[in-house]
Amino acid sequence: MPAPLTITNTDRTSEDLLEFALNCKDHRQRRRVRAIAFRLDGMSPGDVAAKLGTTVQSVRDWTIRYNRAGLDGLADDPRTGRPGRLDAGQRTLLGERVKAGPGPEDGGLVRWRLKDLVAWATARFGVSVSLAAMHRTLHALGFSHQTVRPVHPKADPERQRDFEREIVCLGRTRRKDDVVRCTGQKRRDLILGVLDGAGSRNSCQMIRMRVSKLVAQPRRHGIGDLGCEW
Repeated sequence: MPAPLTITNTDRTSEDLLEFALNCKDHRQRRRVRAIAFRLDGMSPGDVAAKLGTTVQSVRDWTIRYNRAGLDGLADDPRTGRPGRLDAGQRTLLGERVKAGPGPEDGGLVRWRLKDLVAWATARFGVSVSLAAMHRTLHALGFSHQTVRPVHPKADPERQRDFEREIVCLGRTRRKDDVVRCTGQKRRDLILGVLDGAGSRNSCQMIRMRVSKLVAQPRRHGIGDLGCEW
């Protein structure tokens, strides 16, 4: 059996190494640092191997690495793994597509799902990507899973704000004489019918529910609660 190697790198004491190991997130490096600390405390390679559940040869290899490069020598080199299915250019195009959001040509989607992006990548690049791989790619591009309120592609924010002001006024007065401006005949007939007690049951409940929300908290419930067109 070869003679045990001595530790020639004396930049850190065993206490320093144990403190570093306590805060180290890499469990492999943490075990190697502890082995070096035990060796500095005078333990033999066999005792260190038995204490850490490893072999004497491993302790010897860790000693060589620590003598050559210090703590950095006890960390593993980055593992590249298998290359991804999408190259750098394709990932850039994918990120731009995600930021742009789905359009009318995407089958009426209001937000992206993983399977939608997988189908888009397959059609655009001819590459089959799994759901897990697409999730990792989006995470690497800085995207996170979020569910947002859907917006109709033909929504008119100005008309929605006008309608919100009308609904708040109606909710406070409940008088049909206060209906001073309605931009759509169907919407006007529906509001007046609700105020008169007519109209369908679902329409009445929808109007009263949205009126109560807007009157109670007019700033919290924005234009997205009112939809696009009736």
